[in-house]
Amino acid sequence: MYVKFHTINTPNTLEEFRENLRKYFMGFGEHALYVKSSATPATGIPYDQLSSLDDLYGLVSGYDPQIIPLIQYRESDVRDFMVRNSKTLDSDGFFHDDFPVVEKRKFSDLGSVQGLQWVGIDNQILREFYCRVLGEFSGYSIQEEV
Repeated sequence: MYVKFHTINTPNTLEEFRENLRKYFMGFGEHALYVKSSATPATGIPYDQLSSLDDLYGLVSGYDPQIIPLIQYRESDVRDFMVRNSKTLDSDGFFHDDFPVVEKRKFSDLGSVQGLQWVGIDNQILREFYCRVLGEFSGYSIQEEV
């Protein structure tokens, strides 16, 4: 059920992007991504309507689309990491090679996963995660990741 961050293949094709959305983010049934915003209650957006995370801006009302990445972390862990590494404006490196990520095989696998949370698609802390898991389809370039 868990995989290490470094074992996730960064997608190079649209189908690989959609497959990573299915595997590493909370779905709404088997065929849709679970999404919400400040103006839209939680709903499902079919994977086949997505060619990047940026598409969510046009598919939900509001300015802040949110999704649920299948990872467990606490903001206090991020702050501690930043202090230990003398970082003030970024958390690059927090999602290290051994960071555990849930790989969803079926919805029932998620019953024991604690601490999942809604996160904006423009969240600075998760930018590194989005770049690795969703590649160029995340809406961020590799240069922005560094």
